Amino acid sequence: FKDNALIEEVINEAVDKWLPYIAINEVVTVVDATNPNRLNVTIDFSVATAPDATEQITLDLNATG
Repeated sequence: FKDNALIEEVINEAVDKWLPYIAINEVVTVVDATNPNRLNVTIDFSVATAPDATEQITLDLNATG
């Protein structure tokens, strides 16, 4: 996928709308070198009530068809 900024924008918009108490600190996207249909998205975030306590989630998206 060539538009990492679009992925970050969509994630930020969805979180702002549905989870306004979550602050996105960073979104990192990486296309798998061995499988171009796989996109790994890592989101570093915190909760508004504890902004110094960050968490991270990694999404492994694999488009097959």
